[in-house]
Amino acid sequence: MARRAVHVLSRFNNAQKSLRGYLYARWKQWQFENRIMPAATVHCVDNVTLSVRGLSPYMKRRILENSYETSEIELCRQIVSEGDRILEVGAGLGFVGLFCLVQMKAGAVISVEANPETVERLKENYRLNQRQPNVIPAAVSDRDGTVLLKIGEDFWADSVIAQKGLLREVEVRTVSLPTVFKESGVDLNCMVIDAEGAEVGFAWSSLPTSVEKIIIELHPKLVGYPASFKVLNELQNQQFRVEKAIFNVYALIREASL
Repeated sequence: MARRAVHVLSRFNNAQKSLRGYLYARWKQWQFENRIMPAATVHCVDNVTLSVRGLSPYMKRRILENSYETSEIELCRQIVSEGDRILEVGAGLGFVGLFCLVQMKAGAVISVEANPETVERLKENYRLNQRQPNVIPAAVSDRDGTVLLKIGEDFWADSVIAQKGLLREVEVRTVSLPTVFKESGVDLNCMVIDAEGAEVGFAWSSLPTSVEKIIIELHPKLVGYPASFKVLNELQNQQFRVEKAIFNVYALIREASL
């Protein structure tokens, strides 16, 4: 009987702890939803300060919960070296480029971003981190010209690839890889690419031999698996090998640079 009583008491205590834990978690969630999120204007992630003003609730939450661009950041930690000169295609808010400058001590970051509104957000984030942005406002394509950019509620969904549910279209400049490397004015050796499916249309055969490292997010749900993995095949044909992959984000290193 004594053992049974101890067992019942133990279960009761555990139930109390579980209830307290549940109520505390709910209170924390309420605090986050009703106090922290509405009041937040900036947030620091990995020593990079980002403005969250005007972002959608979903994107604001991702940043405040430190779950924004985690795959790209982890791969940057592994292959970006001090002094690297980086071309960031689809730069968005500029977080990954700023991380490379602040944390990885990159020598330079050239940001390519097509959405004019997002370019202004990127510039604001660079100002917050006391850095000078170097931005090319354009979308990378297989040729120089213009294209209709489809814009969604969240900037990360902006794409030249047709998608349902996007809000509007805006005509933007396109640049080929040779043009963007020429306009950068920097001897770039690394690329970080998140082009929301447009990567399948890059003229990869014109990639300069100076590029030794690439971090690229593929988008098979947008363009299909054959088209996405054709990109990997084209890069492997140029002596790149996959160093590591996290979900659909791949880190590649050119064999000749090893």
